[in-house]
Amino acid sequence: MNNVNSKKPVILLAFANDADRPLRGLAVEQDELVLQLDAVRRGGVCEIITIAAANAEKIIDAFQRNRGQVVIFHFGGHADGETLLLRSKSYGEHRAKALDLANFLATQPGLQLFFINGCLSLKQAQIYRDAGVKSVIVTDKNIKDTAAIKFAKFFYQSLANGASISEAFSSAITGFGLKDSGHDSPDTRSLLIRPNEDNDATPWKLLPAIPNNWRLPTVPKFLGKARPGRSSKKPFWGRDEDLQNLADILNESSRPVLINGLGGIGKTTLALTYIWKYEGQYDHIVWINQSKNFIQEVALDKFLASSLHLPFIDENLPPTEENLKARFEEIMVKLHHLKGRNLLIIDGGQKELSRKDIYDTLPAYPYWSVLVTSRIKLGGFDLLPLKVLDPGSCKSLFLSYYEHSFKDSDLEVLLSEIGYHTLTVELVARLLNGKNPDQLGIPDIVRLLKEGQMNDLQLQNEIWSDHSREEQSVFSHLIRLFELSAVSKEERWLLKQFLALSPEYFNPEVLSNLLETDASQLERLLKDLVKSGWLSRSDTNDYSIHPLVQTVLRYQIDTTVNDIETLMKNISRELDKSAFEFFNNDNGLLWKSALEMERFFGDEEDLGVARLIQNIGNIYFELGEYKNAMTFNQKALLIKQIVLESNHPDLLDAYNSMAENYRVLGQFENAIDHHQMVLQAATGERNSDMVRYYQNTAETYRLLGKFKEALPYDQKALEIAESILDPQSIELASVYNSLALTYNILGESDKAIHYNRKDQAILEAILDQHHPRLAASYNTSALIYDKIGKYETALEYSKKIWQF
Repeated sequence: MNNVNSKKPVILLAFANDADRPLRGLAVEQDELVLQLDAVRRGGVCEIITIAAANAEKIIDAFQRNRGQVVIFHFGGHADGETLLLRSKSYGEHRAKALDLANFLATQPGLQLFFINGCLSLKQAQIYRDAGVKSVIVTDKNIKDTAAIKFAKFFYQSLANGASISEAFSSAITGFGLKDSGHDSPDTRSLLIRPNEDNDATPWKLLPAIPNNWRLPTVPKFLGKARPGRSSKKPFWGRDEDLQNLADILNESSRPVLINGLGGIGKTTLALTYIWKYEGQYDHIVWINQSKNFIQEVALDKFLASSLHLPFIDENLPPTEENLKARFEEIMVKLHHLKGRNLLIIDGGQKELSRKDIYDTLPAYPYWSVLVTSRIKLGGFDLLPLKVLDPGSCKSLFLSYYEHSFKDSDLEVLLSEIGYHTLTVELVARLLNGKNPDQLGIPDIVRLLKEGQMNDLQLQNEIWSDHSREEQSVFSHLIRLFELSAVSKEERWLLKQFLALSPEYFNPEVLSNLLETDASQLERLLKDLVKSGWLSRSDTNDYSIHPLVQTVLRYQIDTTVNDIETLMKNISRELDKSAFEFFNNDNGLLWKSALEMERFFGDEEDLGVARLIQNIGNIYFELGEYKNAMTFNQKALLIKQIVLESNHPDLLDAYNSMAENYRVLGQFENAIDHHQMVLQAATGERNSDMVRYYQNTAETYRLLGKFKEALPYDQKALEIAESILDPQSIELASVYNSLALTYNILGESDKAIHYNRKDQAILEAILDQHHPRLAASYNTSALIYDKIGKYETALEYSKKIWQF
């Protein structure tokens, strides 16, 4: 049990089950309430204490350890008009009398609400009110277990969103009434065995009826991750005027503001410094590192969704392109209506921000200011151009890293040579500070920089064609600095890994797992590269490479697929999951890194590359971006056709992915061609993949309306499935369902009913009664009985579906 030592308000959640009549949803209620309150807990608004098997001793201990801080006491479990069922110290049962509990609660200052989420507790209300508890939530009827969960979820969701106790109660009443009456569970939370009342009126009551306006303190300032990941210790020189200009323009402008300038000139640092100086003026701050797809970036931000008290991704609602767009709009609307003075920062803005459909969704005046940093100019923004540092500030920046003696005249020549570019000044200072001045001093570096300017004509042409004139000299100097830095073999290996990753901050433990390397050795290499300036470290000890440095080093370090084989394999393995599971595990950085890898290594004839590309395509497929999915799956197939034998499982899987792409795009004949490629190449194979391939072929024939052609493939799937699969497996049930659908269309109702019953027998034995797969089976039943004219039976199955 948690011990809270702060003076924050505490919400105490206590749950007690009954060994004889256990409530299956009690653990679900605990998880759901903790989830709804997690954002306010993480934001420092309050503390949450949970007691899973509550007894009197644990409850008393929680109150005493946090005396005066417990503002809400929530009980979930069995109840009646006089008692609550608690666990006993010896793990039996203990009926706690309301009068005894009320006498204890009377001694607890600060308690605003006692929420009894159990049955028939109305009679207890006056006892607690007489003892001095300000408000109680009780029930006047039996309540279903699932109904109790839903009502409590709505209440705490509203409370976490800033509502008062009375407002949250009203919202829960409304939400519960609109969503579900809760008659979908056989379990009730009553200590008495009695039928549930016919009256559908919501059983919860908030007493007394006078409003209770207590609410949680203001929600956290930083929505999502606590802070963006750059070090506040990084020197800030020569930008005081820019900082003041930024403050002025944000105060005065009703339009989004754009900090525009060269890469490495200090745009992000300026935005961060503004936050550190002025964050006290804002009620809420959101920081987003933009990738190429802003809608996905926002929609898949698990932390932002949590802070706004929105569920992240519903497993039953796949994260398709349509759903992600709807989620993006939902988040933006939620931000729009968040009152106060708020700030949204988008670091590394892309051209798509100027698109009207995105620009118009950005939260706006009067509640929001929007700040974007970008190397490109964007339409619709008030511009704050960022120039290079003045000579005096450059000197101060240099001296913050350089500790040896020097001549002012030498330093002036050096700073002039590198164009007073912020990142270059820092890297030069770090490089020289790590060298003996007698071996490499400031005059030496000036000479070497001048001598080393683009002697490689091929490299010169690449840089000249890819970058603007003002960037070209920056690249020239940074390339020469890397040549002079003499990184070790181990450091070069680690830099190769960062060249394949998205240029954002990674936790060293995550890196260690991805690279399968010793954590302490990796930490040493990371710190060495930070010291020399090639990597950056945040206040939370996460590590990143600057996008400009990453681009420069890609010109300098020849990185092959073999160099990043382990990294690519492990990222590809993470991608080989459902889109829901992948993004629900906060894998946004790995997704962007996978796209980076494909961009640089996608033309390699390598199986690891092909697997990565296909997994990217499969994620796009689940996101509903079918054209992108087709592009990646075609590319993966071409590579696999070159490097694999014709019957290799990876190649068969690639053909199958292509078939699914064609099918969802309505190109059924092309889909059939690829199905046949799979089956011909795998003739004689008998495994679960073959069951799936035969089923997919049958489904495509059904979509073409060729039901007789579909039947042999369903039958072949059945033959293999019954010989190799567990008789109680969902995969076998799926084969039965497929056969039932085909036989029904062909008019063979007896066979359709036979396989439909076999399907349901498995599903009802292994799945929760509300699983969507079971609903699909009931739907098949309704179709079959409707076709043969047994309308009452069909209606019974349709009613079952309505319960889902």
